Amino acid sequence: MKNLAVALFFTTGCLASAQSLSEGDRQALLERLAVLQEEAGERAVKKAGSALLAYRTGSTSDSKAYELFLDCVEEVRFVQEKREGQGFREWKRKHDDVQDSKAFRRAIRHELAWLALMLEYENADEAGKLTVTGKMVEAIDKILADGELLREQFGRMGKKEKMRGYDWLAGKTMDSVFAKAYSMQKPDQWPESPLKLEDLYRKIIIPTYTDANDAAKVRQVWSKWMAQEAKLAEMKGNESETGGRSAAYDKFVLDR
Repeated sequence: MKNLAVALFFTTGCLASAQSLSEGDRQALLERLAVLQEEAGERAVKKAGSALLAYRTGSTSDSKAYELFLDCVEEVRFVQEKREGQGFREWKRKHDDVQDSKAFRRAIRHELAWLALMLEYENADEAGKLTVTGKMVEAIDKILADGELLREQFGRMGKKEKMRGYDWLAGKTMDSVFAKAYSMQKPDQWPESPLKLEDLYRKIIIPTYTDANDAAKVRQVWSKWMAQEAKLAEMKGNESETGGRSAAYDKFVLDR
């Protein structure tokens, strides 16, 4: 894309000075620009395909997710920054001692599944978008079902016990090493993180069914959204595990 931008800059400048160009030169420049655009498009499609395959594979198990995480960290923080290999090995030892856990691996697995859905949705036709939208609802259910395992992600544990660094599932997805390693860009309407439920439902899920003129489905997913918001509010509560509802849940019911 960088080469294409440079070509666009010079081509636009040359075309603006059309008086000094022959018709043949103008046509040659336009043809060259078309070739560059086509090549850039092919590279983007190939890279998106590689990313989708990697994300899908990583989301199949906690161990696969961790393998991809390590590869992406090495690529983004060490290879791209031209830092020596010993530095990565030292980083990994510290990470394994301090951050690695079942909860961490499950969180990044959910993050990978979310990135895969983003790519699927972005490249789907109208019928495909309806299918992917259903997968999004299921993906949020799966994250919330792991609430006890991931409770530090929802602010229920003390600061010392929270995962350090990037805030998986709650932080901006495009800031993750998974997105950076494959140079992913967030679609305009896509929420910053999977737990931005209001953005997800208002900008993606509900409009998809509205465009399909499926009023019954709109009502259904609205109810699902409220149930998921309530579950998320409960997980973010500060109550001890007494089996009762938290103050956060009660506040959600009253306010929403």
